Amino acid sequence: MLTDALPLLLTETIYVIPETEKTTAPPVVVSIPDIPTPAPSKSEHPRNRNRLVVIYNNIKTVYLNPEEESLLAKILGAVKLRLEDVDLVNVNNHRDTLIEILRDKMANQIISFGIELRDLDIQVPLEAYRVQRVEGIDILLADSLFELQLNTDKKKMLWQALQGMFLLRR
Repeated sequence: MLTDALPLLLTETIYVIPETEKTTAPPVVVSIPDIPTPAPSKSEHPRNRNRLVVIYNNIKTVYLNPEEESLLAKILGAVKLRLEDVDLVNVNNHRDTLIEILRDKMANQIISFGIELRDLDIQVPLEAYRVQRVEGIDILLADSLFELQLNTDKKKMLWQALQGMFLLRR
């Protein structure tokens, strides 16, 4: 009965191919090279879950020099963050105003190293080494990383401000 229905189901010609003698060839080992994952841009880290933007102004180079980067890594490490956890913005590299940059970053917190008050284009008087809230954003102004490398007293003032910004609020 099943063989009677077969011509109705199959309308195409079916060919039977006889099996040939199988040979066993050794397996071919193919090595696949590791494809390196591109590193995130030093100026913009996509994993900025903390919504912290660190701004600085370096007119000599696009990125922080190694000494300044090392100091910043230590500063962030003191509040349990890494360079990869924040957005680094060299304002000298941007044609947009600082306000436009920060709007794009959707920051909750900003640490500014060595940016003049007039360059911030914020119409609120800000005090260095004091966390101040402006339009829902905590802002901390500090001297440049270069200046902080040379001045222990300013490092201490920065540490006290960072404690208020990060450690005491948790």
